[in-house]
Amino acid sequence: MYERGEYVFLTDVPIPVRCRVIDAETFTAGTRQAQLLKLAPLEGPWPFDTTLIRPDRAVKPATFPAPILRRPRGPRSRRRSDPAT
Repeated sequence: MYERGEYVFLTDVPIPVRCRVIDAETFTAGTRQAQLLKLAPLEGPWPFDTTLIRPDRAVKPATFPAPILRRPRGPRSRRRSDPAT
């Protein structure tokens, strides 16, 4: 169960997006408890004041330190040292 202030990653988007839980509403769905989460995205394409609503099954706990997302790098430039004269 998630609590206000915890950090999670969205799992229903192509790239993991870290969010902070603003609110969590717990309810019973069949034989299991579930949550509906209000989330504040900390990154991604959303404007600053965006609030996302997701079920608990659409997120996973964020571990710290946060995993580093690998980004493709361009070609490295090499420095040439000037020949001694």
